[in-house]
Amino acid sequence: MNYLAVKTCTSCDTDKAVALFSKDARAKAGLTSRCKACDKEYRITNAEAISAKQKIYYAENLEAISAKQKIYNAKNAVAKAAYNKIYNAENSEAISAKKKIYNEKNSEAIAAYNKIHYAENADAICAKNGAYKKANPGKANSLEAKRRAAKLERTPVWSDAKEISLIYQQSASLQKLFGRAMNVDHVVPLQGDLVSGLHAPHNLQIMFAPDNLYKSNKFDIEGFNA
Repeated sequence: MNYLAVKTCTSCDTDKAVALFSKDARAKAGLTSRCKACDKEYRITNAEAISAKQKIYYAENLEAISAKQKIYNAKNAVAKAAYNKIYNAENSEAISAKKKIYNEKNSEAIAAYNKIHYAENADAICAKNGAYKKANPGKANSLEAKRRAAKLERTPVWSDAKEISLIYQQSASLQKLFGRAMNVDHVVPLQGDLVSGLHAPHNLQIMFAPDNLYKSNKFDIEGFNA
């Protein structure tokens, strides 16, 4: 493209260098009819109408757009991953702050969705976690070592090891009985954000794996004290 060439903007009717126009593959000359300044003003003035038009277009062409996006993502997976890695590293604080605000505003909806998702995909999630541990033994071993250390530090001298063992045996028996994965969970997490519990019989409960995955490292202190 000859950037010294001149093009007339159809909006302000001014001859401007082609560098001041955006690219448009649909246009015959490969450039937008309006210059960048006029196009920006147009979009600001007609923001609501443009948004409504785009919403209708996406709704009517959802499948075609999704298919096209899927092909593009497959072809540019490496480049996109590299870009995302750099972008996330350079904007980690802003991303975390934005994510935190979003999670706080939508906490109930997120919790409801996660509970359903874990219940419906328990086997797939367990399989995925197992595959991750197998593919990343170093990280998996590190996390397990951290959990073992936390369990040791949170095990009081008066804790009944035999009773704890019986709870784990009962969990295994229930798993065979129901044919579903069961976990022994710490009611108050060993590594909670607000409070940490003990590895003792009174702080153990048997849960279906999906419920335990959903609960994760969270502790509902208000519900506990109710």
